Amino acid sequence: MIRSLVLAALLCAPIAASAQDLPALFSVTDVANDDVLNIRTAPSAQSQIIGEYAPHATGIEVIARSENGRWGLVNVEEGTGWTSLRFLSEEPGQTMPPAAYTCLGTEPFWSFDVASPNVTWSDFNVDGASLLVDWTGTGMRPDRFAIRALGDLTLLTASVRREICSDGMSDRTYGFSVDAIVDQPGELQPIFVSGCCALSP
Repeated sequence: MIRSLVLAALLCAPIAASAQDLPALFSVTDVANDDVLNIRTAPSAQSQIIGEYAPHATGIEVIARSENGRWGLVNVEEGTGWTSLRFLSEEPGQTMPPAAYTCLGTEPFWSFDVASPNVTWSDFNVDGASLLVDWTGTGMRPDRFAIRALGDLTLLTASVRREICSDGMSDRTYGFSVDAIVDQPGELQPIFVSGCCALSP
């Protein structure tokens, strides 16, 4: 119930709805070596500080922008916070589909890590099955992509799209949601799972 209320509050928060370039990875910039970039509970310099980034931190995933475009939504610990985009610079070379990301879900627990062309699949039966991406595409859509990966008698087909997503277990927020079908050796039927994805630095 609490997680549902948190997610509902997030969806009603002042987030720019048409940000098709997020989530994306950012680096801290213009912060002095003896200073930090604060993470706050709300997109305001007067809100409570709940975390910080070092002055040269990289690989920071910004999930969404505030309505005025000055703050970025980020994950901190098991929840979310806001940090000033004035001191963040988007890292170059990012693509759609992204080159590296992690998808996960619960009930049952499962995950797959992509560092193209390598994919690692884990679930309640398999711990770290190695696959290789043999196809990926966007279908001319900037907000989604699909991936297919093959391993030893294992086939993973997934559709990933940009949208706010909750893992159902924490108060973290993700910028991608995913649906996947997995065929595994010894299973009479494929399994179908849904979950969230985060960019990997």
